[in-house]
Amino acid sequence: MTASLQKKDNIVYVVLSWKQGNKRKQKWVPTELPLKYGKRIGEATRIAVLKEWEPKLIIEYSTMTLGAFLLDWVERKKTSIEDTTYNEYKRMISNTIAPYFDENGITFQECNTNDIETFYKYKMEEDKVSANTISHYQACIYSAFKDGMRRDLVLANPAEKVVLPKVPKFKGSFYTKIELDAIIAASAGTRLEIPIYLASWLGMRRGEIAGARWSSVDFHDKTLTVNGVVAYQSNGENGGNIKYRDHTKSPAGMRAFPLSDDNIKKLMYWKAQQAQNSILAGDQYDTTWKDFICVNELGGLISPNYISWAFPKFIKKHGFRKVRFHDLRHTNAVLLLTNGATMQEVQAWLGHEDFSTTDKYYSGNYTETKKRTAMLMDAIMTQSCEKEHNG
Repeated sequence: MTASLQKKDNIVYVVLSWKQGNKRKQKWVPTELPLKYGKRIGEATRIAVLKEWEPKLIIEYSTMTLGAFLLDWVERKKTSIEDTTYNEYKRMISNTIAPYFDENGITFQECNTNDIETFYKYKMEEDKVSANTISHYQACIYSAFKDGMRRDLVLANPAEKVVLPKVPKFKGSFYTKIELDAIIAASAGTRLEIPIYLASWLGMRRGEIAGARWSSVDFHDKTLTVNGVVAYQSNGENGGNIKYRDHTKSPAGMRAFPLSDDNIKKLMYWKAQQAQNSILAGDQYDTTWKDFICVNELGGLISPNYISWAFPKFIKKHGFRKVRFHDLRHTNAVLLLTNGATMQEVQAWLGHEDFSTTDKYYSGNYTETKKRTAMLMDAIMTQSCEKEHNG
């Protein structure tokens, strides 16, 4: 790095110049020097600024391992991505990606497409990870190299040419209407009553259920608005905590559900029950989550992590067929589709940002709806032919 004194707009600057990747960079640092300064004080200022800024600006990316670069990248991204995304990327890099590339001595600027494909092959053959997991690794590595290109640290993105293993088409499990009625009935009076009911009736996600608030329920107009979620926020080695976010992952997630009379009846019952629990528990009742629908008998939030932990135990205890909690959401979608809802209606109902997501998950369950459409078209065309024949 070099440093020189330059005057511009009646200010004396120390101009720092250094090579980053294949390009030269500059930074103009303003000083308090007068326009007419002595040689000695000018030189002292130049050296002081150089010593202060050189460690901040010069990073030896040419020798930095890919793992170190990825960790540096994810920390840079921390303020611009969701906490859950940051935590997932950080965990993936620290536990899986960085150890492999660092142990194999692969640096950031030397990494090529073959190195990345070899890593994916190793993970699938040795650790038996799925093609879907590989796609998550790819998203992380691709994004990091793309940012490296933007910052002129590399000329190309080696992840761009990677040939990924084919991800099997999603086949979600779901309950029949009879099974769903039984599981809702069995959950009555348990901590899973509210989560199971809202997932089954409204197709809500775990974070949306935990984040549902009484202030978002309009009992007069009979609507429940999803305008926030609860997620787990990691604090690194110190563990983590649950945190409410007043927004959803995408704008499509912000949606209002029209409520049936049964829904209103349930919500009013839960609200009255919480008021009664608050009186019975007295000072022991946790008021931190007093505006939240999904709380236990002592006012504590029923978190997404608790739902995932408790649901498998619940269905095993009651002898229900093994599915994930998220499959209640799939059940909701399948029941809607098989009873006449369109894919676009289900997309809006579930809060999918892209139609492709709905199509990927549920196109296989769209057969009955398409059959009804075909029958309708057949009736229209048959009627037209009859009119033409009679005419």
